[in-house]
Amino acid sequence: MIGKHIFIIGGGSGGPGTTDHTELTHLDFASSGHTGFYPNTGGQIYGNVTVSGVISGSSFVGDGSQLSNISIGNYVGPFIKDCSEASLYLPASNNNVNITNPCWDNASSTNFVTISGNADGQSGGVCFTLPVPSGHSGLQWVQVGYKVNFGAVITSYVYDSNNVLDTSFSGSSTTFTTMSATSLTGTYSNNSRFRVIVSASVDNTEIGYISYVNYKWIGASTYSELKDPSCGSIFLGAQGNVSILVPYHNNTDNINYTTVSGEAAAQSGGLSYTCVVPGANKVPSQLSLSYKVQAGNAMSLYLYDTNNVNVSAVSGTSPSLSTLSILAPSGTYAANNIFRARAVGSVGSGTVAYIGPLLVSY
Repeated sequence: MIGKHIFIIGGGSGGPGTTDHTELTHLDFASSGHTGFYPNTGGQIYGNVTVSGVISGSSFVGDGSQLSNISIGNYVGPFIKDCSEASLYLPASNNNVNITNPCWDNASSTNFVTISGNADGQSGGVCFTLPVPSGHSGLQWVQVGYKVNFGAVITSYVYDSNNVLDTSFSGSSTTFTTMSATSLTGTYSNNSRFRVIVSASVDNTEIGYISYVNYKWIGASTYSELKDPSCGSIFLGAQGNVSILVPYHNNTDNINYTTVSGEAAAQSGGLSYTCVVPGANKVPSQLSLSYKVQAGNAMSLYLYDTNNVNVSAVSGTSPSLSTLSILAPSGTYAANNIFRARAVGSVGSGTVAYIGPLLVSY
C-alpha cells in the first residue's frame, strides 16, 4: 500500500476576530512600542517631526516663529502708489501749468492730481519713487491710471535704478482707464529704487488727470517700502526758523526733494516719516535716505523704534546727491506697530538742505 502525504499550503483565518474593543491590547502610547515622538494632546504633536512631501491646510495658527527651512511664496505684487504719494514734476521748460493737490473724483471713483495748461504746448505732472526688493527676476509690468479731456496726452516714463530711461508709453483716453508697459529691460538693483514720471502734455484749457501707478515683480525674496518726501510730515527743530517747500522733482538729480532753507543762523527742520512693522519677525534691516546739502550744512537721519526710543542717528554733509544709511538697527519693533524716521537739515541763513526719499528694507 502506498501512503500519501497531503500538504496544505496557505494561511488560516486567524480566528474569528472580535468586534469588542475591550478585548484589544497594546493600544495605549506607553505600550505601543512607538518611539521618536510624544502622545497627541489636544490636537498637538510634540517633538521633532520630519516631513517629506507637501503639508497643506486651510489655516495656520501662530506666528510661525518656530518654523524653519520652509519655503513660502513671496508676495511680488501688484503694488500700488496713489497720486497723493508722489512729488510735483515740472520739465526744465514749457512748464506753465497748474497742478492741484490730490482730490477724490466721484465720477471716476478715484483720486486725481490734475494738470491744466496756462498756454499752448505745456507739460507737467508727478513723479513716483518706488522700491526694488531683493531676489526678483525683473519688473514684470507697470500700469498707470489716468484720463484727459479732449486734446491732452499723458505720457509715462520709467527710469531704472541707474536713472536710465527704460521705456515710455502714452494715452489719451477721455474716460478713466489704464495704460501699461510690459517689455521692461532696465537695471533694477536689489534694495534700490526706481521712478515713474507721469506727465501731461496740455494746451491752454486742456487738463490731464493722474491717479496712480501699479507695478509687479517677477519673484522676490524680501519686502521693502519707499517713503517719498510727499509722505513725510513737517518737523521743526528747537531753532526752527526755516522755510520748507512742498515736494518737487529735481531734474538735475532725477529725484524728488523737499527743501529746507534757513531764515537765520543755526536753524533746523525737515520731515518725519511714519512706517509700519509688517508682521512678526519683520524688523527693519536697513534704512537709506537720499539727500544733499549746500556747503556748511548737514543732514541727519534719526530712527525711533515702536517704543518711540531714539535708537540710532547718522549724519552727512555731501553737497551732491548721496545716501545716509542705518544698518541692522537696534531697538524694539513690535509686529503691526509704527516706528518713525526723522530727516533733519541743519542750515544757516539763506542756505538749503535737500531731503529725498527714504527706503526701508525688512
